[in-house]
Amino acid sequence: MKIMKKESELPETVIDGFVQICSEQKVAYMILNALKKSVEMRIPCKLSSISTERIDNLGMILSKGNPYTGVINYQ
Repeated sequence: MKIMKKESELPETVIDGFVQICSEQKVAYMILNALKKSVEMRIPCKLSSISTERIDNLGMILSKGNPYTGVINYQ
């Protein structure tokens, strides 16, 4: 069983994601609540949501010897 869709089948916009949820079965969409609220009036079906924990991880790639490394890695 495939869990992920092909990249070409993924929604290109926030509203496209909600349209996909409304028109297909067994589809989930993880999105910030603020983004959902911004398109709420255009969502073509009634949705249910579940609360999740906030994801507060961030990764950055810097070149070797970058002068900002010390500032970003400050603890």
